[in-house]
Amino acid sequence: MSLDNPRPTVEPVLDPPLGDGPELPVSAEGARDQLERWTGRLAAAPKRGGPKLLLAACLPYLLSARLTVALQDCGFEVEVICAARHPVGRLKKPPLQHPLGFLGASSVGRWGAQARFAAAIARAQPDGIVPCDDQAATILRRMRRTLRNLQIAKVIDKSIGPAVNDDLLDSRSAQVALARKLGVRTPHSAPVDSEAMVRHALAGMTYPLFLKGDGSWGGLGVTEVYDEAEALQAWRRLSHAHTLSTAILRVRSHGWRFALSCMRNARPKIDVQSAVVGHPANHAVVCRDGQVLAALSVMAVETTSSVGPASVVRVIENDEMRESAAALVAHLKLSGFVGFDFILGADREAYFLEINSRATPITPLAIAGCADLPAALFAALSEKQARPRARIDNDFIALFPDEIGRDAASAWLSKAHHDIPLAEPGLIAFGLESLGGTHGVRPPSSRRSPAEVRAG
Repeated sequence: MSLDNPRPTVEPVLDPPLGDGPELPVSAEGARDQLERWTGRLAAAPKRGGPKLLLAACLPYLLSARLTVALQDCGFEVEVICAARHPVGRLKKPPLQHPLGFLGASSVGRWGAQARFAAAIARAQPDGIVPCDDQAATILRRMRRTLRNLQIAKVIDKSIGPAVNDDLLDSRSAQVALARKLGVRTPHSAPVDSEAMVRHALAGMTYPLFLKGDGSWGGLGVTEVYDEAEALQAWRRLSHAHTLSTAILRVRSHGWRFALSCMRNARPKIDVQSAVVGHPANHAVVCRDGQVLAALSVMAVETTSSVGPASVVRVIENDEMRESAAALVAHLKLSGFVGFDFILGADREAYFLEINSRATPITPLAIAGCADLPAALFAALSEKQARPRARIDNDFIALFPDEIGRDAASAWLSKAHHDIPLAEPGLIAFGLESLGGTHGVRPPSSRRSPAEVRAG
């Protein structure tokens, strides 16, 4: 049942308050039990089938739809909280969807994003919550700071880890500082809170450099600079990236939904970071209470831009990435799907960049000879083996629709495994449409990038 089509007997509690709900008269037999399950006063009803996951998707990215299919194939029952016209609605067998509202992640108040999340969690009674983008992860972390419903807070803690980590997971600079404390290799970096601090930091560093702002993703908060003038210009732009005026200007280039999602109440923290020549890499894990259950590593072969996401990846093994990620997971006692970004140097030394406390594009993949992350989570939650999935028998994977957007005539579309969802024509259509920015989110610059890039 969705918010848009409630049953008349429970209409007064479409969005239940975060604490105990009001005592309302109930006309239909058994409706009070249903209402109390929604407001978190009773234990969850027995599940029909496998464990239930609630996916949280604020932006209309294909990842959440692809992950929905992967989880369902493993045996999970899946529900999704998302905005209208999300790609999960294009699936042949779409999951139950909880509406996020017209303004999505930027909405506030009784009908705002946090209230909608709380209502969806209370209604779904999931065994776990999976954030599918940075906005969803941020909302989950922020809402539990003021959440009065302890049962919902407990589900969030079990799904993503303890609340004590919230500030760190919102800050790239704090993550890098922790990594250094744990002995993890990182590029040299320094926080810059003013133009004077920018000038001071530049004096001891060699160009090119990168300026990075917190609260951004997809490369939009990262700028490569080659001199002081460019660095100061980038700092001014990043320091205003959260404002309404910047959001309005960004609508034309990135779409209204993406532009609104970038708004913040405060200026983002900004770091300047030394460049490392090498290949971007990602180490995706599924973990529980600080223990890694399964992991998958890839190295970028092609990226959508010099600071953008990968469009072609190669499956690799790298001990330093694995050990660094495991150390961070254990220290932070993380749970759920988590991604770790690295740069691999000339000798494959791994420089840690940041933690993505959400599912990443490689999370749904089932690759021959590698761990299946959704299956590992299923086994942990159900103590049963997941249903087997078809495996990709190729170490090179062209991600859909990113590689088509980068180069529609790319040789990788035939040499690599093209991860196009052939069984879901609705997702293929959505992916191709998204390259033109028709769903409120437009991709960053899709200019060609070299296989080896300089990154921070």
